[in-house]
Amino acid sequence: MVGRKWGLKPHISAWIYTSVVKPIITYGSLVWWNKTTQVTASKQLQKVQRFARLTVTGAFKTCPTMAIEALLGWEPLCINITRIAAQQLLTASLEKALKPGNLGKKNRQD
Repeated sequence: MVGRKWGLKPHISAWIYTSVVKPIITYGSLVWWNKTTQVTASKQLQKVQRFARLTVTGAFKTCPTMAIEALLGWEPLCINITRIAAQQLLTASLEKALKPGNLGKKNRQD
């Protein structure tokens, strides 16, 4: 699908990454986000994102990852997964607090 002189156009590769690959990777991140701190999982996520960055920019394999990140403005997947997990936790907490039976109750134990 990807080559230097043939294959998908960069904007199509970016769309596939942001609309298909990234949601698949971040699905259920509330449950497994702490795995991103492990070296092996972090390296695997970096490989996936680096490949996506290279296909979108058309940069050489020797191009530094930080330079490509600066060009695209994409945050690292580990940070993205942690942020999404925090958002999901906050949403779940708010939904629990705003249930009709919970309104007006204090959350402290006496």
